[in-house]
Amino acid sequence: MLGVAYWLFLLFIIFLNFISFRNSIYSKTILPFIMILLWLFIGFRYEVGGDWAGYIDVFNQINSYPFVLGRDFGYYVLNILAAKFGFGIVFVNAMCASIVCLFLYLSLRKLSYPFASLLYLFPFAIVVIVMGFTRQGAALSILLFGFMLFAYEKRYLAFLACVLLGSLFHTSVLLMLPLVAFGFKFKLKYTLILCAVVGLAFISLYFYGVFDKFIGSYIIKDHYHSKGAIFRAGLHLLPVFIYIFYRKQIIKFDLNFILLDAMSICIAVLFILSFYLSTPVDRIMYYFYIYDIVILDCLLRLNDGFKQKIILFLLSGYNILLFGIWYFYSYYAINFWRTGSNLILEYVF
Repeated sequence: MLGVAYWLFLLFIIFLNFISFRNSIYSKTILPFIMILLWLFIGFRYEVGGDWAGYIDVFNQINSYPFVLGRDFGYYVLNILAAKFGFGIVFVNAMCASIVCLFLYLSLRKLSYPFASLLYLFPFAIVVIVMGFTRQGAALSILLFGFMLFAYEKRYLAFLACVLLGSLFHTSVLLMLPLVAFGFKFKLKYTLILCAVVGLAFISLYFYGVFDKFIGSYIIKDHYHSKGAIFRAGLHLLPVFIYIFYRKQIIKFDLNFILLDAMSICIAVLFILSFYLSTPVDRIMYYFYIYDIVILDCLLRLNDGFKQKIILFLLSGYNILLFGIWYFYSYYAINFWRTGSNLILEYVF
């Protein structure tokens, strides 16, 4: 039943794009309803995702030793509350889903074409990351809202606050912290210099002791390898090419184009690194969906009428194709996503 629900939700989002494309009164009215459905969909999943057993172990450990402070403090607190009041892992997932849907809603409201962005995010950012990696999904949603404020309103302190808040759920989001430096305007040559400096800071932060466990798990142990990491990293290159092609026009939108320049360079560098450090790069690249949807929104704003419809058709086909390949051929999808269930769907049907 859950497998059918994936496809129905995807087709439903596509349908929404055709009946309410722009950020209109209609879309603002229906968007909260979509977020509620999404909350029920991801918050009450059961035995879904490759890390499900790991999260059960974490819950049992915290339940047995509640005073052993964990690194991801926000997620730790939710587990403590669940154990204290006699709830299970579903409570933790539902609360994390609430965080995801709240910040996703606040982010999509700032876009001109929210349903197009939701369509882009659904196959992998929502189904794979949010439903498979609970902590990182919560961190991604908080980071997304901060990035909206940073890219559209140049509020770098709000971005900083969101990064720090997101780190309460997954410390890897701190890797996005150096991007705060791009809250200031620089000429292109100074931007390139700053990119190099921030790149070094990025690498130093990554290989410093804060991420020793992350490195120990994903780099030192050779048996950890993300299949398809290069392919997934490559998917972020398409928005980079679009940004480069339309950059002169995108600048007219008064966005923080210095930030977008920096992220474009980061994506290109990380794509190269994905050939050598597949799993850590794969986990870092999850966060670059925040860049993708801004570029998608700009692309739709730069085109109108029939061209927008063409872009929407291509976007729909692109997501159906990618999701279909993952759903029908991925070992993890077959064994960890399709075999799970949703407690709400089981109760209703």
